[in-house]
Amino acid sequence: MQNLSLLNQPVNAQDIDFRVQSINKGGYATILAYKDARYDMRILDEVAGVGLWQKDYKIIDGNLYCGIGVYVQDLGQWVWKWDVGVESNTEKEKGQASDAQKRAGFAWGIGRELYDFPLIQVKLNANEFEVRADGRAQQTYNLKLRDWTWNIERDANGKIANLVAADQNGEIRFQSGKSARPVASPAPKAKSTAAPKAAAPVAQPSGGAATSEQIDKLRVIVRDMPVSTHKTELIKEIKSGISDQRANEIIAQFG
Repeated sequence: MQNLSLLNQPVNAQDIDFRVQSINKGGYATILAYKDARYDMRILDEVAGVGLWQKDYKIIDGNLYCGIGVYVQDLGQWVWKWDVGVESNTEKEKGQASDAQKRAGFAWGIGRELYDFPLIQVKLNANEFEVRADGRAQQTYNLKLRDWTWNIERDANGKIANLVAADQNGEIRFQSGKSARPVASPAPKAKSTAAPKAAAPVAQPSGGAATSEQIDKLRVIVRDMPVSTHKTELIKEIKSGISDQRANEIIAQFG
């Protein structure tokens, strides 16, 4: 028996294609999550039933539209949903047809949660991007995004609570929320056998607490930073009572 609500089931990370959309001069890459047209076909086979769905194309005002029709058994009739495609940068006709099909799949709810994915911005390593002569940044062959491992952690309602990406070396490169699983931390430094020095607290190495003017500058810097683990740690550091020396270091680096 059909249960068409399953067309809107959560997407497994293995069924998602992650691609770089853009890179800025500072080496921050914006990554988008896509679904493959073959994913739509597999879900339609599983949920609607093989032979109980079909697709069609038509040109409207010079634009290519794709329609996906599903034979709804409860209604005893075919139901169609249509959407328009956008040209691909590499394969114009094929890319437009594939995009139209995927958009029609969204209309049925297939992979619709991709619209709710967190903003994915990753600080690239120095060898993973380069700035061309015209000032535009582009990825290099050292950015092996296809070899990264993505993990989706969901809450009790099935919503995305955390999206984690680890590169080919196992290093965590992106984390959207608080992880439900432990993330590897650097090994603790060996304890010194020397007698402790009578010094100011570590949080206040010199110069006392940051001034209100410094805090205001730090807030602007943090606000404009892309979402990342680094940003989260920086916010914690500021909230814990940052020193004026450390504040000046951050302002000099990012301001």
